[in-house]
Amino acid sequence: MSNQIRNKLISLIEEEVETLWLDEKKTINEYPEYYLSVKVAEGIKTYFSSYSFTMEDRAIDLVSDLNAALRKDELDEINIEKQDERFRLKNGAVDLILKKKNKLRHLVEFKRASKLSSLMEDALRLAWFCCNAPLGHRAETNYLVVITHKSDVSLIKMIEKIENNLSEDIELPNVNVQSYSLNFPDDYFSTRRSVKRKNTKIVVVGRLIEFKYKEQ
Repeated sequence: MSNQIRNKLISLIEEEVETLWLDEKKTINEYPEYYLSVKVAEGIKTYFSSYSFTMEDRAIDLVSDLNAALRKDELDEINIEKQDERFRLKNGAVDLILKKKNKLRHLVEFKRASKLSSLMEDALRLAWFCCNAPLGHRAETNYLVVITHKSDVSLIKMIEKIENNLSEDIELPNVNVQSYSLNFPDDYFSTRRSVKRKNTKIVVVGRLIEFKYKEQ
């Protein structure tokens, strides 16, 4: 099912981007950051009728969802006080939470930032949920959508750095990182340009990054 979710996330993003470009001649970066997450959430709900979604849930509440699953399996619960602050579990919210029968399934974050530090913050939290979900739980797989003005080469390099950092993190064992291209129209140039670059065509690129726990 996670592969189906991943593929549908990709197609929904690509379809929305193309629709806005063809109908409005606007790129997704002209809209609020939450716009794409809403459209994707509605699309997932339409395609997978058994799925529901919530948005901007607090990370600490999602940890409670994991604890409920752990209790059901008679496993030790997660002590939030013992978790490293870099995972940002006590503050902040997750953009989109996919659920089934009102239970957590997958987390999806959306980023238009181009800084590695910003992407790494989300990557750490998503990877933490992958590692701390009960074995076989759907939340072993989570996603980060990145749309940026950086070149695809630069974006790939940042994703490689994220993968390397996670592979060296002893608190986040066995997290596999895969990225998938988001195919945008050939003439998809930013319609938001700085004064200094107003005559420059700036390509917009995107990738969906999948974080998945792999038992060794």
